[in-house]
Amino acid sequence: MSPCNCLGASLLLLLVACHRADSPSRQADQAVTAPLTSLPVLRPVISGDFPNGPEQANQEIAVSPEGAIAFAPLESQDERRLRVVDTTGSILAAFGRTGRGPGELQNPKRLFFADSRLDVYDWANLRLTSYSLSGKAQGQRQYDGVVFPFAVHGDSADVVAMSQGRFVVSREGLRGPARGWLSVGDSILRVVFTEPFLNASPDDQQQFFPATASTSDRLILGAGTSYRLYRYDRDGRYLGSFGRDLPPEHPTKRAAERAASSLTGWRGPDGKRMDPVAVARMASEMRSKTVPYFSHTHSLGFDGAGRLWVLGVSEDTTFADIFADTAFLGRVNLGCPDFAQSWSLNGRWLALLCGAPEAAQGSALLKLFELIEQPSP
Repeated sequence: MSPCNCLGASLLLLLVACHRADSPSRQADQAVTAPLTSLPVLRPVISGDFPNGPEQANQEIAVSPEGAIAFAPLESQDERRLRVVDTTGSILAAFGRTGRGPGELQNPKRLFFADSRLDVYDWANLRLTSYSLSGKAQGQRQYDGVVFPFAVHGDSADVVAMSQGRFVVSREGLRGPARGWLSVGDSILRVVFTEPFLNASPDDQQQFFPATASTSDRLILGAGTSYRLYRYDRDGRYLGSFGRDLPPEHPTKRAAERAASSLTGWRGPDGKRMDPVAVARMASEMRSKTVPYFSHTHSLGFDGAGRLWVLGVSEDTTFADIFADTAFLGRVNLGCPDFAQSWSLNGRWLALLCGAPEAAQGSALLKLFELIEQPSP
């Protein structure tokens, strides 16, 4: 790939991270809009500096059904790879040694509270390990290659992976043999990405993996550019799609300028810095590109009431679009700048990490909300 093409691809990735994803003129899609009273009220519990909390906005976090926060501290600052804190910042538990042996961790990437345990996927060791909340390893599942776990239900984990050039979703037992939900042979992702998905919106080919979320009996796959959400039952049967009927999204001038500013200091293969004029010109050209409303594998999640949340990023804040089944309930502004897709939704709790504009680059502010249900009218 030529330096020019590499730079263009880098610009597109940067623009996806800082594009503007909403405007007052946009309307909901074919789904019937439910009364706004169906939306929960978000009660802030934590918003700001948080003792003993995550240090960077891109660290993985998980919230428990009681509102406790689990995360992986930076390796250079803590010999224990996992930490659990309560809503005051008090440390409830710290465990997990660095290593490749049973129960040890190299690069913990995905965390899930399930029942009375914490499940952790280790990117380097290619395994999902279950820990008691006191830190005892209770079992693990080894994978042959890189997978992306996106949900844990009871003793099973839902993962998305690549197999023989195809996307595959499976529900696998954490202990003992896998319980087949979707097999390689009838991969639902193969159906989505070759038929209703790519044919309807070629721009969605930019999305390496789909956004994913599941309950014990439902699976949702999301395409961020076309804003389509594809529904499947527990047997993998396709139930149709829904979403929001929004016009194509393009980067704003400010987003393009931010991308150009980020690339100006880069050096090419010859060791020379990128020409600021050329970078700015490419950023200007990028304004005509279509960018997704949501782009991360973990952009979707279900709350305790069974509502689907879709998290996206506007130019300087984070929003959540909330659906009840296929009905669009409304959009909630979460006020989270520099969101790096580190968030967790569990029961009545929503946690996310935001950038701290006035602090050192990469530092994090933790936001924790309790979802309060409104009485029916």
